Amino acid sequence: MMKTIKVLFAAILINLFSAQTILANDGNTDAEPLGATETVDKPWTLDFAYTQADSIKALEQIDQHFRNTKPNLLERAEALNNFYQKLMREERPVSILQIGDSHVAGREFPNAVKAVLQQRWDENDSNTANAQIHYDYLAKNGATMIKFLTPERLSAIAEKKPDLVIISFGTNECHGMGYDEATHYKQLEIAFDSLIAVCPDADFLFTGPQGAYLKYRPNPMTVRCASLLQKFAADRNAAFWNIYEIAGGQRALQNYMAQGLLRHDRVHFTPQGYQLQGELLGKAIVNAFPNI
Repeated sequence: MMKTIKVLFAAILINLFSAQTILANDGNTDAEPLGATETVDKPWTLDFAYTQADSIKALEQIDQHFRNTKPNLLERAEALNNFYQKLMREERPVSILQIGDSHVAGREFPNAVKAVLQQRWDENDSNTANAQIHYDYLAKNGATMIKFLTPERLSAIAEKKPDLVIISFGTNECHGMGYDEATHYKQLEIAFDSLIAVCPDADFLFTGPQGAYLKYRPNPMTVRCASLLQKFAADRNAAFWNIYEIAGGQRALQNYMAQGLLRHDRVHFTPQGYQLQGELLGKAIVNAFPNI
């Protein structure tokens, strides 16, 4: 497997020389070990007690206080049909792996998604060993998808044997006025093909960028990046979740700031902000289940 992964990575490097590298950074150039990002506020622990009250509070917050929102839906949820079928059969626990940048590395976002899904499918079983949902994440500060998928990480992903891979990149790819859709699309093709090669039985869900500031104004490249990811997911028959539009589109960052959910760097979110986003993503996955 490792030999195959190294061959795939060599192909990635060759293609990168023929494609302009997107320069982007989410505000942290010194990457830390996977999953080890600490935040200013105390992060949740892995056994964070997620309650129905948390769920109601998060959804009420966006319904009552966010403007110009869109319905919290997955696009092409049918692309997750195999994953949902495995859940229905209950033959074994299903494995979900979320990969991404610092938004994921900070723990609050993936922990919130995990909590919602386990609340839905594992609510009657307190024994972790018997859980239907096994949820893991791999992430790195400052990562783009193309740079994240090294041979070592591809090997680690393959060992997880995920049934569903949630792909959460985009902030770093478009963090600058030099963002180019053609370059990004080419990089997505290379990275996604390498991911499919090590996860042949997985379904895939792309999440769009949440939005960020460039100095003193919202990054105008966010909407272009979200649209590009939306197109790529459609072209590759993957599901897509557009948190940027769901949270208000061009007004999204104002919505977060008005509720105190955006950090002072105006790129990252508070634990409560990530809780809200994780709650929304979890609910979107849950709510698509009966419709498949």
